[in-house]
Amino acid sequence: MGSIMDDTAKAQPKCIVMPFQETSASGAGLALHFLIGNVIAVHTGFAECWFGWRVGKIFATPDALRDYGRLRGTALDKNQICAEQKVRCWIYGTMQDEAVSITWFDSRRKDQPSAVLVLSTADHLVAFRNRFLDWLGGCGFALADERRPMALWPEKTTLAGLQSIGKALEKFYIYSAYGATGAIDRAPLTEAVRLAPESFMANNLLGWAHYRNQAAALAKSSFLRALQCNPDAVGPMAGLMWCAVLEKDEPAAVHWATLKAAKREEDCGAAAEKARKHFES
Repeated sequence: MGSIMDDTAKAQPKCIVMPFQETSASGAGLALHFLIGNVIAVHTGFAECWFGWRVGKIFATPDALRDYGRLRGTALDKNQICAEQKVRCWIYGTMQDEAVSITWFDSRRKDQPSAVLVLSTADHLVAFRNRFLDWLGGCGFALADERRPMALWPEKTTLAGLQSIGKALEKFYIYSAYGATGAIDRAPLTEAVRLAPESFMANNLLGWAHYRNQAAALAKSSFLRALQCNPDAVGPMAGLMWCAVLEKDEPAAVHWATLKAAKREEDCGAAAEKARKHFES
C-alpha cells in the first residue's frame, strides 16, 4: 500500500478523526470527534488535515454521512479509504453511554490499538483528552510535553451542550460538503452557543457559519470569542484570515496566517506569502 499512499513518505503523516458513531444520534459523538480533531490540529507530528475537508469525498451523500454516524449502512473499508484519500492515519470511535471506544488505524501497521475514553464535562473534558493523548503516545505519536497544554483548554460545556454542538456540526458539514445554496441556517449554531456560551467549539462553529454566509463582522466576533476560550486554536485563526480576505484587509490576513503557522511550528514566511496571493489581481 505504501506505493499509493502519498503521505507515507512524508515526515508528517496526515491523520483524520472520523465522527464517533452512536445509535442514539444525540450529537455527542460528533461533538467529541470535533474536540479530538482540534487536539490533532495542534499536534506537529501530523500534517494539518481536517475531516471537514474530506466529507464529500468520503461520503457520497448527506444520508451516507448520517447513516455512518448512526451505525447504519455499510461499514467503511479502512484500507480502501486510506488508499482513496491518501491519508495514512485514521481515528475511529463508537459512543458507549458516557464513553468512547476508540480505535487507531495506521496503514503502516497490522494491529489496531484501541482504548475506552470516559468523558466528563465536570472537568471541562480535560481528563478525557489526557487519556486520549496517553493512548495516542502508545500508538507511536506522542504529543510533545511542551505542547500538551495547547490540547487541554477548558472546554466549558455540558452534556446537553455537547449534543447541541454535534447536531449543529452535522448540519454544517452537510451544508459545506454537498453544494447547498442560500444562507446556512444559523439557528442550531446559535443554540449551541446559548447552551454553552464559553465553549470554544460552539463559538468556533458559529464563526464558520457566519463566514459561510459572508458575514465577516459577525464571523470575526465569534472567532475572537472562540480564541478567548482557547487561545491556541488554529481553526479560528484560519477563519480570521479568511474574514480578512473577504474584507480585503491584507495586513490582517497576513497576521492571522503567520500566527496560525507559528502555532503549528510551520514556515511563517511561506504562510504570509500564501496569504498575500489571495490579494493578487
